[in-house]
This record gives sequence, C-alpha cells and structure tokens, in this order.
Amino acid sequence: MSANNKIKNRATNGYVPSYQAPPDPPAPPPATTVENKIEVPDTVQITTMTDLVERIQENASVLYPASPRLRVTTALAPSGLLCHAVVLGPKNEESKTSRYKVLLKGPGVPGIKSDPGRGRREALVGLLEELERKIGKEMLST
Repeated sequence: MSANNKIKNRATNGYVPSYQAPPDPPAPPPATTVENKIEVPDTVQITTMTDLVERIQENASVLYPASPRLRVTTALAPSGLLCHAVVLGPKNEESKTSRYKVLLKGPGVPGIKSDPGRGRREALVGLLEELERKIGKEMLST
C-alpha cells in the first residue's frame, strides 16, 4: 500500500481530527474610578524663550555696561547631546560690523537629539541662574 492510499483510508475510515477553538480569554477586571486631585492655580505664569532671553540681556547689561550690543544665543554641540547658552559682545566696540566674542558661557546641559529645543531652554535657564548669581556676588562685594 502506498503512502497516498493510507491518507485516503484515514479519511474514509472516519478519522478526521476535529478542530477545537481555543477557550475565550478571561474578562478584564472592572476599571476602578479614580478622582484626579490636581489643583490648578488661578494664574499660571508661563515663561517663554523670548522672556528668558530678555531677562538674560538685562542682567548681562548690568555686568557688561560698556557693551551696548549684547546677543544671547545657544550653541549646540555637533553630536546634539550638549548645549550651552552664551552671551556675546562685539570684539570691536567702534565698528558696526564687528565680530562677536563670548563674554559669558552658561553651564553645559545634556540635550536630546530628537528634541533640541528642550536642551536649549534648559541651557538658557542655567545661564540666567548663573548671571543672577554673579550679579548677586557683585552687589555683595560693593
């Protein structure tokens, strides 16, 4: 008897494996109700990047009164994983087209390559804190 006939004989002898569906999964437990107890203040103060830069420029003008054209910017490392905020002043005060030099560099902040804005904001906040600390020391020393 060939192998092909054995398969036919099984089917004709009534031997056909029956299919059994898997059992239904258990029902999920009922969801518990949780009340959110978050207190939202009446006034929310949101500090934008522009506000941060303006505050940094005001504080830097106290430390560097001779530099009328101060710039604030952020420097992102080529890897995108480190960010500094810097205060720049012109190298030559008399020239209108002067290049800029770094007057003050803030602390290095780890950045996220997918979200560089977060690192830049944290770098600006760090620079503002450092500036306020320097101004406070200068006020105490005088």
